[in-house]
Amino acid sequence: MAESPTNQPHITIGMALDVGRSRAGKPNQDSLGTYQDYPAAQSKLAEKGLLYIVADGMGGAAGGEEASQTAVQATLRGYYDDADTDIQRSLTQAIQQANNSIHDLGQKEPNLRGLGTTIVAAVIHHNQLILGNAGDSRAYLFRQGQLHQISVDHSWVQEQVRRGLITEEQAEVHPQRNVLTRNLGNEPDARPDFATLSLQEGDTFLLCSDGLWGVVSDAELTEILRTEHGQSAAQTLMNLANDHGGPDNIGIILLHVEELPGGAGAATTRTASVPITDRLEPLDDASTTKQMPTARLEPIAAPQATAPPTALTTSSALPKILLALLAVVLVGGLGGYFLAEPLGLMLPGAAEATATSALPTLTSGTLATFTPATTASVVASPSVRLTITTTLSPIVTPAGTAGSGAPNTGPFPAPILLEPANDATFAPTTPITLKWEWSGLYTLGTHFELQIRRDGFPIGTETLNDDTFPFTPEQPGTYTWDVVVVQGEQESILSEERTFIVR
Repeated sequence: MAESPTNQPHITIGMALDVGRSRAGKPNQDSLGTYQDYPAAQSKLAEKGLLYIVADGMGGAAGGEEASQTAVQATLRGYYDDADTDIQRSLTQAIQQANNSIHDLGQKEPNLRGLGTTIVAAVIHHNQLILGNAGDSRAYLFRQGQLHQISVDHSWVQEQVRRGLITEEQAEVHPQRNVLTRNLGNEPDARPDFATLSLQEGDTFLLCSDGLWGVVSDAELTEILRTEHGQSAAQTLMNLANDHGGPDNIGIILLHVEELPGGAGAATTRTASVPITDRLEPLDDASTTKQMPTARLEPIAAPQATAPPTALTTSSALPKILLALLAVVLVGGLGGYFLAEPLGLMLPGAAEATATSALPTLTSGTLATFTPATTASVVASPSVRLTITTTLSPIVTPAGTAGSGAPNTGPFPAPILLEPANDATFAPTTPITLKWEWSGLYTLGTHFELQIRRDGFPIGTETLNDDTFPFTPEQPGTYTWDVVVVQGEQESILSEERTFIVR
Protein backbone atom coordinates (compact mmCIF):
# COMPACT_ATOMS: atom_id res chain seq x y z
CA MET A 1 0.00 0.00 0.00
CA ALA A 2 1.48 3.33 -1.08
CA GLU A 3 0.63 6.65 0.55
CA SER A 4 1.76 10.23 0.04
CA PRO A 5 -0.16 12.84 2.09
CA THR A 6 0.48 16.51 1.44
CA ASN A 7 4.14 17.58 1.81
CA GLN A 8 5.14 14.14 3.07
CA PRO A 9 7.31 11.41 1.47
CA HIS A 10 5.77 8.79 -0.78
CA ILE A 11 5.76 5.68 1.45
CA THR A 12 4.97 2.04 0.67
CA ILE A 13 3.69 0.40 3.84
CA GLY A 14 3.32 -3.24 4.80
CA MET A 15 1.77 -4.53 8.04
CA ALA A 16 1.43 -7.98 9.59
CA LEU A 17 -0.05 -9.06 12.93
CA ASP A 18 -0.21 -12.69 14.02
CA VAL A 19 -0.66 -14.53 17.32
CA GLY A 20 2.22 -16.90 16.50
CA ARG A 21 2.00 -20.57 15.64
CA SER A 22 2.66 -21.85 19.16
CA ARG A 23 0.05 -19.50 20.67
CA ALA A 24 -2.83 -20.34 18.38
CA GLY A 25 -6.18 -19.81 20.09
CA LYS A 26 -4.83 -17.33 22.64
CA PRO A 27 -5.24 -13.51 22.67
CA ASN A 28 -2.74 -11.49 20.67
CA GLN A 29 -0.92 -9.07 22.99
CA ASP A 30 0.77 -7.20 20.12
CA SER A 31 -0.96 -4.14 18.63
CA LEU A 32 -0.25 -1.99 15.58
CA GLY A 33 -1.42 1.53 14.77
CA THR A 34 -0.95 4.27 12.18
CA TYR A 35 -2.17 7.83 11.70
CA GLN A 36 -4.94 6.38 9.50
CA ASP A 37 -6.52 4.81 12.61
CA TYR A 38 -7.25 8.23 14.15
CA PRO A 39 -9.66 10.32 12.07
CA ALA A 40 -8.66 13.63 13.68
CA ALA A 41 -5.12 13.14 12.38
CA GLN A 42 -6.06 13.61 8.72
CA SER A 43 -6.24 17.40 8.90
CA LYS A 44 -2.90 17.69 10.72
CA LEU A 45 -0.57 15.61 8.59
CA ALA A 46 1.25 18.57 7.04
CA GLU A 47 2.49 19.86 10.41
CA LYS A 48 2.53 16.61 12.44
CA GLY A 49 3.63 13.99 9.90
CA LEU A 50 2.80 10.28 9.71
CA LEU A 51 2.86 8.26 12.96
CA TYR A 52 3.35 4.47 13.09
CA ILE A 53 3.34 2.37 16.28
CA VAL A 54 4.10 -1.21 17.37
CA ALA A 55 3.37 -2.26 20.98
CA ASP A 56 3.93 -5.60 22.71
CA GLY A 57 1.84 -6.09 25.86
CA MET A 58 2.59 -8.11 28.98
CA GLY A 59 0.98 -8.93 32.30
CA GLY A 60 -1.29 -11.90 31.53
CA ALA A 61 -3.56 -12.44 28.53
CA ALA A 62 -6.12 -9.76 29.41
CA GLY A 63 -3.58 -7.28 30.79
CA GLY A 64 -1.15 -7.51 27.88
CA GLU A 65 -3.81 -7.08 25.22
CA GLU A 66 -5.36 -4.15 27.06
CA ALA A 67 -1.98 -2.48 27.63
CA SER A 68 -0.80 -2.64 24.02
CA GLN A 69 -4.12 -1.44 22.60
CA THR A 70 -4.21 1.42 25.09
CA ALA A 71 -0.63 2.38 24.19
CA VAL A 72 -1.46 2.62 20.49
CA GLN A 73 -4.76 4.49 20.89
CA ALA A 74 -3.56 6.90 23.58
CA THR A 75 -0.33 7.73 21.74
CA LEU A 76 -2.16 8.46 18.48
CA ARG A 77 -4.72 10.61 20.27
CA GLY A 78 -2.18 12.41 22.47
CA TYR A 79 0.12 13.14 19.55
CA TYR A 80 -2.37 14.49 17.03
CA ASP A 81 -4.50 16.38 19.59
CA ASP A 82 -1.38 18.25 20.76
CA ALA A 83 -0.94 21.63 19.09
CA ASP A 84 2.85 21.56 19.60
CA THR A 85 4.61 21.22 16.24
CA ASP A 86 7.92 20.14 17.79
CA ILE A 87 7.78 16.48 16.77
CA GLN A 88 9.94 14.92 19.49
CA ARG A 89 8.42 17.01 22.27
CA SER A 90 4.91 16.19 21.11
CA LEU A 91 5.69 12.48 20.78
CA THR A 92 7.27 12.48 24.24
CA GLN A 93 4.15 13.85 25.90
CA ALA A 94 1.92 11.49 23.89
CA ILE A 95 3.89 8.44 25.06
CA GLN A 96 3.74 9.78 28.62
CA GLN A 97 -0.05 10.14 28.32
CA ALA A 98 -0.24 6.52 27.17
CA ASN A 99 1.93 5.49 30.12
CA ASN A 100 -0.38 7.34 32.51
CA SER A 101 -3.47 5.62 31.10
CA ILE A 102 -1.93 2.14 31.44
CA HIS A 103 -0.48 2.84 34.88
CA ASP A 104 -3.83 4.14 36.17
CA LEU A 105 -5.62 1.13 34.70
CA GLY A 106 -3.30 -1.24 36.55
CA GLN A 107 -3.85 0.64 39.82
CA LYS A 108 -7.65 0.59 39.55
CA GLU A 109 -8.24 -2.95 38.27
CA PRO A 110 -6.90 -5.72 40.58
CA ASN A 111 -7.03 -8.30 37.77
CA LEU A 112 -4.84 -6.06 35.59
CA ARG A 113 -2.07 -5.33 38.10
CA GLY A 114 1.33 -5.82 36.55
CA LEU A 115 0.18 -4.99 33.04
CA GLY A 116 2.54 -3.08 30.80
CA THR A 117 3.71 -2.81 27.22
CA THR A 118 6.67 -1.94 25.05
CA ILE A 119 6.33 0.74 22.42
CA VAL A 120 8.27 1.75 19.33
CA ALA A 121 6.82 4.77 17.54
CA ALA A 122 8.09 6.48 14.40
CA VAL A 123 6.99 9.78 12.87
CA ILE A 124 7.88 10.51 9.25
CA HIS A 125 7.80 14.26 8.73
CA HIS A 126 9.07 15.81 5.52
CA ASN A 127 12.64 14.47 5.12
CA GLN A 128 13.09 13.03 8.60
CA LEU A 129 12.11 10.10 10.79
CA ILE A 130 11.77 10.74 14.53
CA LEU A 131 11.86 7.55 16.61
CA GLY A 132 10.86 6.93 20.22
CA ASN A 133 10.94 3.61 22.08
CA ALA A 134 10.60 2.06 25.53
CA GLY A 135 11.13 -1.67 26.07
CA ASP A 136 12.54 -4.17 23.60
CA SER A 137 10.34 -3.73 20.53
CA ARG A 138 12.77 -2.68 17.83
CA ALA A 139 13.26 -0.36 14.88
CA TYR A 140 15.66 -1.18 12.04
CA LEU A 141 16.87 0.79 9.04
CA PHE A 142 17.74 -1.06 5.84
CA ARG A 143 19.83 1.31 3.72
CA GLN A 144 21.98 0.56 0.67
CA GLY A 145 22.01 -3.17 1.35
CA GLN A 146 22.93 -2.88 5.06
CA LEU A 147 20.78 -3.47 8.13
CA HIS A 148 21.08 -1.22 11.20
CA GLN A 149 19.25 -1.34 14.53
CA ILE A 150 18.27 2.23 15.37
CA SER A 151 16.39 1.62 18.63
CA VAL A 152 17.83 0.68 22.02
CA ASP A 153 16.69 -2.44 23.88
CA HIS A 154 15.67 -1.56 27.43
CA SER A 155 16.29 -5.00 28.90
CA TRP A 156 18.45 -6.25 31.74
CA VAL A 157 20.65 -8.42 29.53
CA GLN A 158 21.28 -5.65 26.98
CA GLU A 159 22.36 -3.33 29.78
CA GLN A 160 24.89 -5.99 30.80
CA VAL A 161 26.04 -6.25 27.17
CA ARG A 162 26.50 -2.48 26.97
CA ARG A 163 28.56 -2.60 30.18
CA GLY A 164 30.75 -5.29 28.64
CA LEU A 165 29.79 -7.84 31.32
CA ILE A 166 28.26 -10.44 28.99
CA THR A 167 28.36 -11.06 25.25
CA GLU A 168 25.51 -10.89 22.74
CA GLU A 169 25.64 -14.68 22.49
CA GLN A 170 25.26 -15.05 26.26
CA ALA A 171 22.41 -12.53 26.27
CA GLU A 172 20.45 -14.63 23.78
CA VAL A 173 20.26 -17.59 26.18
CA HIS A 174 20.42 -15.74 29.50
CA PRO A 175 17.64 -16.67 31.99
CA GLN A 176 16.95 -12.95 32.57
CA ARG A 177 16.69 -12.07 28.87
CA ASN A 178 12.96 -11.24 29.14
CA VAL A 179 13.35 -8.82 32.06
CA LEU A 180 12.69 -5.25 30.86
CA THR A 181 14.18 -2.17 32.49
CA ARG A 182 11.68 0.20 30.85
CA ASN A 183 8.13 -0.15 29.59
CA LEU A 184 4.84 1.71 29.61
CA GLY A 185 2.57 1.24 32.61
CA ASN A 186 4.84 -0.17 35.28
CA GLU A 187 6.14 3.17 36.57
CA PRO A 188 4.74 6.72 36.62
CA ASP A 189 7.41 7.94 34.16
CA ALA A 190 7.75 6.41 30.69
CA ARG A 191 11.37 7.49 29.94
CA PRO A 192 11.48 6.70 26.19
CA ASP A 193 14.68 7.10 24.18
CA PHE A 194 14.70 9.08 20.93
CA ALA A 195 16.65 9.24 17.69
CA THR A 196 16.23 11.40 14.57
CA LEU A 197 17.36 10.35 11.10
CA SER A 198 17.46 12.06 7.74
CA LEU A 199 15.64 10.05 5.06
CA GLN A 200 17.00 8.82 1.75
CA GLU A 201 14.98 7.47 -1.12
CA GLY A 202 15.10 3.67 -1.00
CA ASP A 203 15.27 3.49 2.81
CA THR A 204 13.21 0.76 4.48
CA PHE A 205 12.25 1.00 8.15
CA LEU A 206 11.12 -2.05 10.09
CA LEU A 207 9.21 -1.68 13.38
CA CYS A 208 8.60 -5.02 15.11
CA SER A 209 8.05 -6.89 18.36
CA ASP A 210 10.38 -9.59 19.67
CA GLY A 211 8.11 -12.20 18.13
CA LEU A 212 9.97 -11.36 14.90
CA TRP A 213 13.50 -10.31 15.84
CA GLY A 214 13.76 -12.94 18.57
CA VAL A 215 13.47 -15.82 16.10
CA VAL A 216 14.44 -14.39 12.69
CA SER A 217 18.16 -13.67 12.36
CA ASP A 218 19.66 -10.42 11.12
CA ALA A 219 20.95 -12.24 8.05
CA GLU A 220 17.42 -13.45 7.23
CA LEU A 221 15.96 -9.97 7.75
CA THR A 222 18.62 -8.54 5.45
CA GLU A 223 17.97 -11.06 2.69
CA ILE A 224 14.21 -10.46 2.68
CA LEU A 225 14.49 -6.65 2.80
CA ARG A 226 17.01 -6.78 -0.01
CA THR A 227 14.49 -8.38 -2.38
CA GLU A 228 11.04 -7.32 -1.09
CA HIS A 229 9.25 -4.39 0.52
CA GLY A 230 5.72 -3.37 1.38
CA GLN A 231 3.00 -5.89 2.17
CA SER A 232 4.82 -8.73 0.43
CA ALA A 233 7.87 -8.34 2.67
CA ALA A 234 5.74 -8.03 5.83
CA GLN A 235 3.91 -11.25 4.99
CA THR A 236 7.17 -13.06 4.20
CA LEU A 237 8.70 -11.99 7.52
CA MET A 238 5.63 -13.11 9.47
CA ASN A 239 5.61 -16.49 7.71
CA LEU A 240 9.32 -16.96 8.44
CA ALA A 241 8.78 -16.26 12.16
CA ASN A 242 6.06 -18.91 12.19
CA ASP A 243 8.27 -21.33 10.26
CA HIS A 244 10.76 -20.93 13.13
CA GLY A 245 8.07 -22.06 15.57
CA GLY A 246 6.15 -18.82 16.11
CA PRO A 247 6.80 -18.87 19.89
CA ASP A 248 5.42 -15.36 20.46
CA ASN A 249 2.99 -12.83 19.02
CA ILE A 250 4.30 -11.15 15.87
CA GLY A 251 3.81 -7.46 15.08
CA ILE A 252 5.38 -5.86 11.98
CA ILE A 253 5.22 -2.47 10.25
CA LEU A 254 7.42 -1.91 7.17
CA LEU A 255 7.93 1.56 5.67
CA HIS A 256 9.68 1.92 2.31
CA VAL A 257 10.60 5.45 1.19
CA GLU A 258 9.79 5.63 -2.50
CA GLU A 259 10.15 9.39 -3.02
CA LEU A 260 10.85 12.37 -0.81
CA PRO A 261 8.71 15.53 -1.06
CA GLY A 262 9.82 17.75 -3.93
CA GLY A 263 11.98 14.92 -5.35
CA ALA A 264 14.69 15.74 -2.82
CA GLY A 265 16.36 12.34 -3.10
CA ALA A 266 17.91 12.76 0.34
CA ALA A 267 17.34 15.16 3.20
CA THR A 268 19.37 18.33 2.99
CA THR A 269 18.56 19.63 6.48
CA ARG A 270 18.45 17.95 9.83
CA THR A 271 17.59 18.90 13.40
CA ALA A 272 18.60 15.63 14.98
CA SER A 273 19.06 15.64 18.74
CA VAL A 274 21.75 13.03 18.04
CA PRO A 275 23.49 13.01 14.62
CA ILE A 276 23.35 9.26 14.24
CA THR A 277 23.01 9.18 10.45
CA ASP A 278 26.71 9.97 10.21
CA ARG A 279 27.54 6.95 12.36
CA LEU A 280 25.52 4.13 10.86
CA GLU A 281 27.35 0.82 10.87
CA PRO A 282 26.04 -2.34 9.22
CA LEU A 283 25.30 -5.45 11.21
CA ASP A 284 28.29 -7.74 10.82
CA ASP A 285 26.44 -11.05 10.78
CA ALA A 286 23.42 -12.89 12.02
CA SER A 287 24.62 -13.01 15.60
CA THR A 288 25.65 -9.36 16.05
CA THR A 289 23.40 -6.36 16.53
CA LYS A 290 24.92 -2.89 16.69
CA GLN A 291 22.64 -0.46 18.49
CA MET A 292 22.67 3.17 17.44
CA PRO A 293 23.57 5.93 19.90
CA THR A 294 20.58 7.76 21.43
CA ALA A 295 20.03 10.96 23.31
CA ARG A 296 19.92 9.37 26.76
CA LEU A 297 21.48 5.93 26.83
CA GLU A 298 25.03 5.36 25.64
CA PRO A 299 26.90 2.04 25.80
CA ILE A 300 29.28 1.79 28.75
CA ALA A 301 32.81 0.79 27.85
CA ALA A 302 34.08 -2.50 29.17
CA PRO A 303 36.55 -2.21 32.06
CA GLN A 304 40.09 -1.61 30.88
CA ALA A 305 43.26 -2.93 32.47
CA THR A 306 45.12 -0.47 34.65
CA ALA A 307 48.77 0.10 33.82
CA PRO A 308 51.22 -1.00 36.55
CA PRO A 309 52.58 1.82 38.69
CA THR A 310 55.86 3.28 37.46
CA ALA A 311 58.82 2.04 39.52
CA LEU A 312 60.56 4.68 41.65
CA THR A 313 64.37 5.05 41.63
CA THR A 314 66.70 6.91 43.95
CA SER A 315 70.08 8.54 43.30
CA SER A 316 73.17 8.12 45.46
CA ALA A 317 73.52 11.90 45.30
CA LEU A 318 70.30 12.52 47.27
CA PRO A 319 70.76 15.00 50.10
CA LYS A 320 70.74 13.60 53.61
CA ILE A 321 67.33 15.11 54.29
CA LEU A 322 65.75 13.03 51.50
CA LEU A 323 67.36 9.91 52.90
CA ALA A 324 65.80 10.72 56.24
CA LEU A 325 62.41 11.08 54.58
CA LEU A 326 62.92 7.72 52.87
CA ALA A 327 63.44 6.14 56.28
CA VAL A 328 60.10 7.59 57.42
CA VAL A 329 58.38 6.12 54.36
CA LEU A 330 59.95 2.73 55.07
CA VAL A 331 58.49 2.79 58.55
CA GLY A 332 55.11 3.63 57.01
CA GLY A 333 55.61 0.70 54.65
CA LEU A 334 55.84 -1.68 57.60
CA GLY A 335 52.47 -0.39 58.75
CA GLY A 336 51.13 -1.09 55.28
CA TYR A 337 52.49 -4.62 55.51
CA PHE A 338 50.65 -5.33 58.75
CA LEU A 339 47.46 -3.92 57.24
CA ALA A 340 47.81 -5.92 54.02
CA GLU A 341 48.78 -9.25 55.58
CA PRO A 342 45.39 -10.00 57.25
CA LEU A 343 43.68 -9.34 53.93
CA GLY A 344 45.77 -11.97 52.19
CA LEU A 345 47.57 -9.45 49.97
CA MET A 346 51.14 -10.14 48.79
CA LEU A 347 53.67 -7.36 49.01
CA PRO A 348 56.24 -7.08 46.19
CA GLY A 349 59.55 -8.74 46.88
CA ALA A 350 58.06 -11.47 49.06
CA ALA A 351 59.35 -14.94 48.22
CA GLU A 352 55.87 -16.19 47.34
CA ALA A 353 54.78 -13.04 45.52
CA THR A 354 52.27 -13.53 42.67
CA ALA A 355 50.59 -11.15 40.25
CA THR A 356 47.24 -9.87 41.56
CA SER A 357 44.94 -7.03 40.54
CA ALA A 358 45.68 -3.42 41.34
CA LEU A 359 44.02 -2.28 44.55
CA PRO A 360 43.22 1.21 45.79
CA THR A 361 45.89 2.65 48.11
CA LEU A 362 45.39 1.07 51.53
CA THR A 363 46.90 3.88 53.59
CA SER A 364 49.23 6.77 53.09
CA GLY A 365 52.81 5.57 53.13
CA THR A 366 51.98 2.00 52.08
CA LEU A 367 54.68 0.63 49.77
CA ALA A 368 52.56 -2.25 48.44
CA THR A 369 52.42 -2.29 44.63
CA PHE A 370 49.99 -4.52 42.73
CA THR A 371 50.10 -5.65 39.12
CA PRO A 372 46.71 -5.57 37.39
CA ALA A 373 45.11 -8.51 35.62
CA THR A 374 44.61 -7.84 31.94
CA THR A 375 41.89 -10.27 30.89
CA ALA A 376 38.32 -10.90 31.92
CA SER A 377 35.45 -13.10 30.85
CA VAL A 378 31.90 -13.67 32.03
CA VAL A 379 29.87 -16.86 31.84
CA ALA A 380 26.30 -17.75 32.72
CA SER A 381 25.66 -20.10 35.61
CA PRO A 382 22.46 -21.85 36.74
CA SER A 383 23.11 -20.97 40.38
CA VAL A 384 24.02 -17.31 39.95
CA ARG A 385 23.11 -14.90 37.22
CA LEU A 386 26.69 -13.89 36.50
CA THR A 387 29.96 -15.52 37.45
CA ILE A 388 33.17 -13.65 36.68
CA THR A 389 35.79 -16.31 36.07
CA THR A 390 38.84 -14.04 36.00
CA THR A 391 39.59 -10.70 37.54
CA LEU A 392 38.39 -7.38 36.22
CA SER A 393 41.15 -4.83 36.81
CA PRO A 394 41.75 -3.13 39.08
CA ILE A 395 39.82 -5.29 41.51
CA VAL A 396 40.35 -8.86 42.70
CA THR A 397 37.17 -10.89 42.24
CA PRO A 398 37.53 -14.43 43.59
CA ALA A 399 34.69 -16.63 42.33
CA GLY A 400 32.27 -17.79 45.02
CA THR A 401 28.92 -19.51 45.08
CA ALA A 402 26.01 -17.20 45.62
CA GLY A 403 23.48 -18.43 48.13
CA SER A 404 25.95 -20.74 49.88
CA GLY A 405 25.78 -18.71 53.09
CA ALA A 406 29.56 -18.19 53.09
CA PRO A 407 30.84 -14.87 51.71
CA ASN A 408 33.49 -14.84 49.02
CA THR A 409 36.98 -14.05 50.28
CA GLY A 410 39.01 -11.14 49.00
CA PRO A 411 38.51 -7.38 48.73
CA PHE A 412 35.81 -7.38 46.02
CA PRO A 413 33.46 -10.35 46.42
CA ALA A 414 29.71 -10.52 45.80
CA PRO A 415 27.40 -9.24 48.54
CA ILE A 416 25.56 -11.89 50.58
CA LEU A 417 21.83 -11.27 51.06
CA LEU A 418 20.62 -11.86 54.63
CA GLU A 419 17.08 -10.63 55.22
CA PRO A 420 14.26 -11.25 54.61
CA ALA A 421 14.40 -15.01 54.22
CA ASN A 422 13.92 -16.30 50.69
CA ASP A 423 10.20 -16.68 49.77
CA ALA A 424 9.09 -14.91 52.96
CA THR A 425 5.48 -13.69 52.83
CA PHE A 426 4.21 -10.26 53.93
CA ALA A 427 0.94 -8.35 53.89
CA PRO A 428 0.78 -5.15 51.78
CA THR A 429 2.17 -2.01 53.48
CA THR A 430 4.26 -4.12 55.89
CA PRO A 431 7.60 -2.38 56.54
CA ILE A 432 10.48 -4.65 55.46
CA THR A 433 14.21 -4.22 55.97
CA LEU A 434 16.35 -5.57 53.15
CA LYS A 435 19.72 -6.49 54.62
CA TRP A 436 22.97 -7.83 53.20
CA GLU A 437 26.63 -8.06 54.12
CA TRP A 438 29.85 -7.52 52.21
CA SER A 439 33.28 -8.72 53.26
CA GLY A 440 35.25 -6.61 50.82
CA LEU A 441 37.60 -3.69 51.31
CA TYR A 442 35.84 -0.32 51.51
CA THR A 443 37.49 2.62 49.76
CA LEU A 444 36.41 6.17 49.05
CA GLY A 445 33.40 5.98 46.73
CA THR A 446 32.38 2.41 47.55
CA HIS A 447 28.60 2.05 47.38
CA PHE A 448 25.86 -0.51 46.77
CA GLU A 449 23.28 -0.61 43.99
CA LEU A 450 20.06 -2.34 45.02
CA GLN A 451 17.63 -3.48 42.32
CA ILE A 452 14.02 -4.40 43.17
CA ARG A 453 11.50 -5.95 40.77
CA ARG A 454 7.82 -6.81 41.11
CA ASP A 455 6.46 -9.65 38.95
CA GLY A 456 9.55 -9.33 36.76
CA PHE A 457 9.26 -5.57 36.21
CA PRO A 458 11.90 -3.24 37.72
CA ILE A 459 10.35 -0.84 40.22
CA GLY A 460 13.52 0.93 41.27
CA THR A 461 17.28 1.01 41.67
CA GLU A 462 18.72 2.56 44.83
CA THR A 463 22.29 3.77 45.32
CA LEU A 464 23.25 3.25 48.97
CA ASN A 465 26.19 3.66 51.30
CA ASP A 466 24.66 1.38 53.95
CA ASP A 467 23.99 -2.38 53.87
CA THR A 468 20.31 -2.09 54.79
CA PHE A 469 17.32 -0.59 53.03
CA PRO A 470 13.85 0.01 54.55
CA PHE A 471 11.15 -0.88 52.04
CA THR A 472 7.34 -0.88 52.29
CA PRO A 473 5.69 -2.77 49.41
CA GLU A 474 2.23 -1.40 48.71
CA GLN A 475 1.08 -3.75 45.96
CA PRO A 476 0.67 -7.54 46.01
CA GLY A 477 3.08 -9.51 43.87
CA THR A 478 6.28 -11.51 43.77
CA TYR A 479 9.25 -9.29 44.55
CA THR A 480 12.87 -10.09 43.68
CA TRP A 481 15.96 -8.14 44.64
CA ASP A 482 19.73 -8.25 44.33
CA VAL A 483 22.74 -6.08 45.15
CA VAL A 484 25.98 -5.17 43.41
CA VAL A 485 28.99 -3.33 44.87
CA VAL A 486 30.45 -0.42 42.90
CA GLN A 487 33.91 1.12 43.31
CA GLY A 488 34.61 3.82 40.75
CA GLU A 489 33.86 2.29 37.35
CA GLN A 490 34.15 -1.31 38.59
CA GLU A 491 31.39 -3.61 39.78
CA SER A 492 31.46 -6.75 41.89
CA ILE A 493 29.83 -10.04 41.00
CA LEU A 494 26.07 -9.66 41.27
CA SER A 495 24.66 -11.16 44.45
CA GLU A 496 22.25 -14.04 44.45
CA GLU A 497 18.63 -13.10 43.76
CA ARG A 498 16.21 -13.23 46.69
CA THR A 499 12.42 -13.42 46.53
CA PHE A 500 9.64 -12.35 48.88
CA ILE A 501 5.90 -12.42 48.33
CA VAL A 502 3.32 -9.77 49.18
CA ARG A 503 -0.31 -10.87 49.33
